[in-house]
Amino acid sequence: MLLRYRQIQHHIEFEKPVSFPTLPTFLFRSILGKELRRLVCIFRGRPCGECGLKFTCAYSWMFETPIEKESPVLEGRDRASHPFLLATDAFPHQSYQRITLILTVIGKAIEYYPYLYYALRRAGEIGVLRERISYRILDVLCEDRSLLQGTDSLHPTYGIREWSMPSQVEENRNIQDTAESVKVFLETPLRLRIEGKYSDSFTAPQFLSILWRRAQILCSLYGQENGKESFTLDLAKTGIRILSRDFQWKDYPYFSSRQKKLLRLGGILGEFTLQGVLRPTELALLRFGELFHVGKNTAFGLGRYRVSRG
Repeated sequence: MLLRYRQIQHHIEFEKPVSFPTLPTFLFRSILGKELRRLVCIFRGRPCGECGLKFTCAYSWMFETPIEKESPVLEGRDRASHPFLLATDAFPHQSYQRITLILTVIGKAIEYYPYLYYALRRAGEIGVLRERISYRILDVLCEDRSLLQGTDSLHPTYGIREWSMPSQVEENRNIQDTAESVKVFLETPLRLRIEGKYSDSFTAPQFLSILWRRAQILCSLYGQENGKESFTLDLAKTGIRILSRDFQWKDYPYFSSRQKKLLRLGGILGEFTLQGVLRPTELALLRFGELFHVGKNTAFGLGRYRVSRG
């Protein structure tokens, strides 16, 4: 499995200090979608699902993400996981005048990134929140290098990276039998469905299997995926388990433009410790989750975590 991605930092300055009433990624997802549709849609009154351009339009492909129902990786579904992720260094109910918005684009979405940049810039001119506080993009960085080239140009390719699963040769070469512990810190709410219900009592095999499934879906839709690949966790050999966990459930308000009402969207925050023999496969899956999040509603910025080894 292989997935190309680009992680881009937007350094934003507001005209005056702002305080976000909910997760900032909720707000930026909303304004990005709204301004991107205004920017590219040529059939304003037509629902995306009925539009003949739905598979090529930048807005539809990024925010509606239609797929054919015959798709083998998501059989019977007509929408897929979105090819972008949002993260910020800001938190609700704190005052900021400058923040960093991180936008990760995946696969074909790398080509669509300039549309997202202009939509984000346009939203800043209009203003955000009830007070319509305007902002400007001070710089756009990828791996500490500015992508801005003049007023309206962006470097098209710098900073494109790849995530991949280790090959069987690499797996065999790196076999080791020493158990280790890694801590997983949940930075935004994690929403994992276990047997049809959101749960904080998942096991290590369940967590890693959910990561595998997400990797399989994203690589199939936006990268390269070998249908013969599979993931099994031999607990007798690896002994991987959750040694400890410290969770709390946290909800955040979110206004749904589809349902025209205020909803609550949340999940578990906190940390947990994995212990056992971590093969290159498990380490690659944990790295995948750091890059592309895990669980439900990742396009809202949920399911973001970081791993600490040793």
